[in-house]
Amino acid sequence: MRTAVWLIGGAAALSACMPTEAPTDEPTTTVAEVPVRLSEAEVTAANGAAGCEAFDERDDASAQHVDEDAPSADVLYERRPAAAGDHLGAWIDVGVHRDDAPDERAVVHNHEHGAVSVWYAPDAIGEEGLDLLTTWAEARNEHLANDAGAGVIVAPFVDGLDGDAVAFRSWTGGLDCAAFDPLVGDGFLLERFGDAPEGALAPSLAGIIDGATAA
Repeated sequence: MRTAVWLIGGAAALSACMPTEAPTDEPTTTVAEVPVRLSEAEVTAANGAAGCEAFDERDDASAQHVDEDAPSADVLYERRPAAAGDHLGAWIDVGVHRDDAPDERAVVHNHEHGAVSVWYAPDAIGEEGLDLLTTWAEARNEHLANDAGAGVIVAPFVDGLDGDAVAFRSWTGGLDCAAFDPLVGDGFLLERFGDAPEGALAPSLAGIIDGATAA
């Protein structure tokens, strides 16, 4: 995870330029209530505790539309779950998909519109972890989901996550974690939500999840 740049609604703000603020007595809320105020230190600590590893592939990833009969995801994408690349012309409805895994190639289209997906390994996340992930995603989508495919997508990844419980994905970026933590999820949204070629279609995070101090 980059510690120098916060991305809010697709617009980058250098954390080093953020004004120093006095510590707040308000508790950090990470599941149902907004606004959520986060510092880099909080997010970094949560990522470490959850065993997260990040990747960032900011490049000129191809974003061509392909047909339904195009190669499957395991052929089309080098890294899976996929973050960016060629994708189906249609995106999926944002929300929690607990029964059936959506087409990965369609989810990449959501990423192009600024969405974040959270894929989970059913045999690794546990029922309590999945319930927490579901509650967090539904609470965030009350403010972020729209008809353009932006918002938070939660889905099972049936091909496995190499021992991880969850895999966060956005356009060209991701975070693989041994456990789900709402603080990690909010930090990933703060950094990556709306940061995409068509991220203007995503609503702003301002007033929902805000960077506090850069301590």
